[in-house]
Amino acid sequence: MIDTALGAARLIIAAAAGLGQPIRRVLLTHAHADHVGSLDSLKQRIPDVEVSMSGRDAQLLAEAATGIKPAAMKLLADEPQTPIKGGFKKVKTTPDNLLSEGDRVGSLRVVNTPGHTPGHVSFLDERDGSLFAGDALVTFKEIRLPFDPVWFFPLTKAPTWHAATAFASAERLAQLQLKRVLAGHGPMRENVQTELSAAVQRARRQLVV
Repeated sequence: MIDTALGAARLIIAAAAGLGQPIRRVLLTHAHADHVGSLDSLKQRIPDVEVSMSGRDAQLLAEAATGIKPAAMKLLADEPQTPIKGGFKKVKTTPDNLLSEGDRVGSLRVVNTPGHTPGHVSFLDERDGSLFAGDALVTFKEIRLPFDPVWFFPLTKAPTWHAATAFASAERLAQLQLKRVLAGHGPMRENVQTELSAAVQRARRQLVV
């Protein structure tokens, strides 16, 4: 499964049981609380579950576990020196695997999509062109970038760490010839190539670096 939501462990396990599929692996797109919040509860219920995320956001998760506030989290020398944003939760579970660009987990390929957080990743199923985008994209009403949400869903805008980096990630995604996008916020979108290109162009016009 990809991301764990917040306070959703029982619902997740029930959904998996309804599908007749055990949860063996958890992939995390990034370290924000609404994506990792149920991780400890899942790990308690399924001790053997394997957890994977990017090494960079694993650092953020580790800092949050010690109580460090986002604005005080360390930035790497080659990163934009903009304070980390968003909500984090103290999580005890540590990842079993640290993911990098191009790594494969089953049928999924890891695609680095920093911007919403420094180590945000997405997962591309190359069998059918499905992108599990986390918060690299938002799909309410239409595809948008996380710093350009629709007016009735502003929640992803405030925690986006660096808009210009998020924009560069979206530009890259637009080159992948995707068939569908499954984002952390919003419904699945099909036949997305034209819509994604339009989202990039709209964001380009309003981007303030």
